[in-house]
Amino acid sequence: MRALGFVVLALVACGPPRPRVDAGTPIDAGEQDAGIDAGRERGQDPDAGWSVALPLPADAGASTRVGVSVSMALDPFGQPMIAAYIIDPNSDGTTSDNRLVFTRWNGADKAWQAPVQVEVVGTIDVAHPNRQISLARHPTTGQIGIVYVNESGVVRYGHSEDEGVNFSLETVSAAVSDGSKLSNPQLAYAGDALHVAYAARPNCPAGMCGKIIHRTRSGTGAFTDTEVQGALAARDWPFSMALDSTGAPAVAFFSDDMLGAVTLSYYSGGSLQTIATSAAPVDVAAKTPSVSLTLAGDVPRVAYHLLVPTSPDAQLWFSKRASGAWSTPVALPRNGPVGMLDTTQWYQAIVSEGQEKVAIAANFQRALAVGQMCGGPKLGRSTDGATFSVCHPRTPGTMASTITQGGLWVNVASHRPDKLTIVLDYETNANPSIGGGVILYREP
Repeated sequence: MRALGFVVLALVACGPPRPRVDAGTPIDAGEQDAGIDAGRERGQDPDAGWSVALPLPADAGASTRVGVSVSMALDPFGQPMIAAYIIDPNSDGTTSDNRLVFTRWNGADKAWQAPVQVEVVGTIDVAHPNRQISLARHPTTGQIGIVYVNESGVVRYGHSEDEGVNFSLETVSAAVSDGSKLSNPQLAYAGDALHVAYAARPNCPAGMCGKIIHRTRSGTGAFTDTEVQGALAARDWPFSMALDSTGAPAVAFFSDDMLGAVTLSYYSGGSLQTIATSAAPVDVAAKTPSVSLTLAGDVPRVAYHLLVPTSPDAQLWFSKRASGAWSTPVALPRNGPVGMLDTTQWYQAIVSEGQEKVAIAANFQRALAVGQMCGGPKLGRSTDGATFSVCHPRTPGTMASTITQGGLWVNVASHRPDKLTIVLDYETNANPSIGGGVILYREP
């Protein structure tokens, strides 16, 4: 292994292998590719506004969670596909029966397909802000792939060549020899190459060890492994991988030093650049940073959470690389009165909407308070990457927010130019206007 840088609920087919965004750039929803999806009928798109994709049962017990680590990808019609965990599905207080499920919108039936059980994953780490699932679709072959963790401590790969009806399963993480805990897997396709990346963290102090492992293979060949890290060891905080137009991977990830100071780095083509730094130690889980990366038009853009002592009211940031250098990070404004701490915390997703336009969705953690002008999830849009307008996704016919707080494991994609699809986990049935589980927001 080389070190780079500075130092559901149907049965599945589990036979041998057959030959994730945050989540994409604008597509023509009427365009089909030459892949396997060409046999599907587009039918009707999901309704505009909010709807439920994977419901939390009305009689679910307090320990049942539907939608943990949800990941979204779009099919050639711009219609959403979803992979997510169901935690303690029978509400008996044990997690040995946690499962990974897959579902997608069926335009011909005008409904979500019955979820397919990919694997019973058992007891896994679903603590915030880990993203333990990554869903992707091969743009040419139409193969649907999911990487995820299960209780054996490995990264698993489920892939379907029949539109998600059946999945073949295999382990794609390298053998662990140092006791590392594997987490936050990422998946991408390019040509005949499969790209998988994940964090590997031994039990060690800050700044001392840890890495991002990138593995790639062509077809069913052997994997080639690369360790991605900088002068400081990579932390096991949520990172992000994307492929450029040549199929080369880029990774945005965090490190910290022995005093706890944090660095956000960008790795691409054998070089490493610093995006941002912070002297604020991550001394409690609530301060854990995370990052989302897009490479639309081969221009890297990131949205990330990071607490910075010099900007105590800022949590959510945007930066892009232009002319080989990263721009000064832009803090997305609070969606309430100046000085109100409307905590976003942990989860974000980013998509380029063409040229300089960008959209960022993020978790909104603060309950409705006096003077609060917007609800959740946060949605920020910019035409120039320098100034953002931020509020909540608008329900047709009203300015009010459907959700006062929410945005866990949020995903965003453009199903048509300037039209967004947002997917998130909403862990309550207490909101009579929508219901709980995996919920979807769709712009018409």
